[in-house]
Amino acid sequence: MGQKQPDKARIVKLCSVSLLVLIPSLFWMITGQVWEDFLITFRQAANLVQGNGLTYHAGELLHSFTSPLNVLVPALMAWLTTPTEFGTALFLYNLVSIACLAGGGLLVVKLLLSSEGTPRSYWPVLLFPLLLVLSVRVTSYSVNGQEAGFWVLFLAITMRASFKGISSSWLLAGLGWGGLMWTRPDSPVHVTLFALAALILPLHSRKSEMIGILKAAMICTIVYLPWFIWAWWYYGTPVPHTVMAKSGAYGGFLSENYALFQWIQISMEFLGAPFLPIYFLPQDWPPVVAPFFAAVSIFIILSPILFKDRLIRLSGFLYFGSLLYLEFMELTARSFPWYYVPPVFFGCLCLARIVSSLQNRQVPGYFRKLWQAGVALLLVFSAGAFAGSVRQIEFQQRVIENGVRRPVGLYLKENKKPEDRVYLEPLGYIGYYSGARMLDFPGLVSMETVEARAEFGTGFLDTPRHLEPEWIVLRPHEAEAMRKRHQILDNYHLDAVIDQRETVLSEPWLPGRGYPFTDSAFFIYKRKMDSGGEVKDPR
Repeated sequence: MGQKQPDKARIVKLCSVSLLVLIPSLFWMITGQVWEDFLITFRQAANLVQGNGLTYHAGELLHSFTSPLNVLVPALMAWLTTPTEFGTALFLYNLVSIACLAGGGLLVVKLLLSSEGTPRSYWPVLLFPLLLVLSVRVTSYSVNGQEAGFWVLFLAITMRASFKGISSSWLLAGLGWGGLMWTRPDSPVHVTLFALAALILPLHSRKSEMIGILKAAMICTIVYLPWFIWAWWYYGTPVPHTVMAKSGAYGGFLSENYALFQWIQISMEFLGAPFLPIYFLPQDWPPVVAPFFAAVSIFIILSPILFKDRLIRLSGFLYFGSLLYLEFMELTARSFPWYYVPPVFFGCLCLARIVSSLQNRQVPGYFRKLWQAGVALLLVFSAGAFAGSVRQIEFQQRVIENGVRRPVGLYLKENKKPEDRVYLEPLGYIGYYSGARMLDFPGLVSMETVEARAEFGTGFLDTPRHLEPEWIVLRPHEAEAMRKRHQILDNYHLDAVIDQRETVLSEPWLPGRGYPFTDSAFFIYKRKMDSGGEVKDPR
C-alpha cells in the first residue's frame, strides 16, 4: 500500500504535465493565434536587435510596453534567429511560455499532493491543471505571445511560499514576487495580496510573518532593481508609458446609465469573468454560461468561510482580492481579458483543493453524489466554453487577423510616404505590417496622442482634429460616429475598404460572433491633399 500511493502520485504529476503541455499546444496548432499586443511588443524587440533602441518608433525613446519579460524574451529569440520576422521568435517564445506554464502547474500539483497527507484518492488533484488549461484566458495568452505562462510560474512559486509561511519561506516568496514584477506592471497589487494573506492567515505568529514579509520585500527589490534602474536611466522614468496612456482613456461601467436588469447581467459577467470566453458578449453565448460561472465564483469567494482548510482559505482570499481589483478597474476604467490570469489561477487551485478535501472526507452518500455532480457540471461548462472559444479564435485569426487587419497594414505600407502618420485604435497588426509612424489611441506608442488628449481633453473621435494625421483607419461604426460628431472626415478621401462582414455573418456556426465582427471591416481614409479620388480595392 505504501508503495502504490507514491506510484499514483507520480502518475498524477505526469498526467498534470501532459495536460499543461498538450492542451495549450493543441490550441496553438488549431488556432494559430498571434495576439495583437505581441506584434506591438515585437516591433520594439526587433528595433532593439537591429540597433534602433528598445522603442516602437526608431529614433524616439518611449517605454511602450508593459512587461519586461514579454519584450526581452522575444528580443532574445529574434537575436538568435531573425529580427525582421516574428514567426520563429514567437515559436521559440511559446516553447518557453509552455514550459513556464507546465512548471508552475507542476509546483501547485506537488503542493496539493504534499498538503493532503495520506489521501484516499489522488484524482481530484488533476482538477487543477485541467481547469487551468480549460480557461481560455490562461491557455490562449500562454501561446499567442502574451505573458500568462510566466505569470503562472511566479504565482505558483509565491503560492508555495505563502502556504509554507513567509516567515520561513521568505527567500522563495521574494523570488516569486520579483518574478511577478518582471512579468506585469500591476504585480504590486498581487504582492500586496500575498502579504495581506500572510498576516490574515498566518502559519506562525504575525510578528514572524511580518519579518518574513520584510525580508521577502528586500529580495524582491534586489531581483527587480536592475530593470527599475535601467528603465529610469534609459527612458527617464521607470513607469511604462502604456500605463500613463491608458489613464483616463476608457470610461468604466459607472459612467453608463444602465437599467436594473442590465446591472444584474453585468454583475454576473463580473463575477464569472475569470472563466468566461475572451471578450464575452452574453448575446453570443448560451444564456446559462454567465450565471453558472458567476455561481462558481461566489462559491470560491465563500469557501474561506465554508472550509477550515488553510490552502482553501489562502486561495479563496487571493481569488477574491485579485477579482475585486479587476472589477474595480472595470467599473472605473477597463480590464482586459489577459489581466485575469491570477484569479483563474487562485480559483482553479481553490476548487481543486475543495474537491480533494471532500473526496477524502467521510460524508453522506447523497452529499458525495451532489458535489460529484457539481464537478461534472463544472467540467462540462468549462470544456464547452473552451471548445467554443477554440472555434471562435481560429476563425478570428484566419478571417480577421490574416484577412482584414494584416491587409490593412500591407496596404498602408504600399501607399504611405515615409513621413506619413496613421491614426487608429487597433495598433498591433496594422502597425507591424505597415511599418508606419502610428498615432494610436489611447497613445500606447504615441506621445503626440497622449499630449493631444491632455491638452484638449479629447476622446477617440475628437483626437484626429488636433493631430491632423495623413491617414485615419476606422471601423464602420467609428466612421459613422465621427461624421456625426464633427466634419474632420470631410478633409479625407475614402482611399480603400477592407470588408469581411458578410463572411462573419454568414458563417453557420460561430460562437461569440460579435468578437470577430467588431474588426471585420475597416475604412482607410487619406487626406485629400494627398489623394486622387477613387476608392481602391486593396485585394
